[in-house]
Amino acid sequence: MDALLTRMREHAELHDNLARNGADDEQRQWGDDLRTAADEIERLRKALRYEQHILSREGTHGPDCATWGPAHYECAMREIERLRAERDESAQIKCLVDIRWAVGDNGVRMQDELVEYIREIVAERDKLRGRIEKSAVADAGATFRALGLPCGHGWDGKSLRLVVEEG
Repeated sequence: MDALLTRMREHAELHDNLARNGADDEQRQWGDDLRTAADEIERLRKALRYEQHILSREGTHGPDCATWGPAHYECAMREIERLRAERDESAQIKCLVDIRWAVGDNGVRMQDELVEYIREIVAERDKLRGRIEKSAVADAGATFRALGLPCGHGWDGKSLRLVVEEG
């Protein structure tokens, strides 16, 4: 192909020389056309060479090419990152499903609504826990009084364990 381009450029020069030596303008036009054609062929060959290089390089990769050896180290690293992201996403989804199941949501609420719902559950739990502790303290106080044991207003509930353990 290089020989053809060289011959085309040589013929373009011949036509230019003919035009300079008194031949008609058609010779000059032939020279210009030959040069333009040679330049275009060269441009297209370069583009084709680049395209073939890209295609042949991509042709050396394929599904699961990360397992083909050291030449595919970068492919292996991308695959590892993809699998890590997939694992992390799966773990997050599982965690969300577990939370929804634990609070009885069953996927009804959007995530921001779910967070608010859980806050409400925690607040309600804390209220109930406070009531239970007050009730236990009152019951323990009544029991202490029934047994004739001392019990004051500042009693925190820990004294019961001490009395029972020491008694």
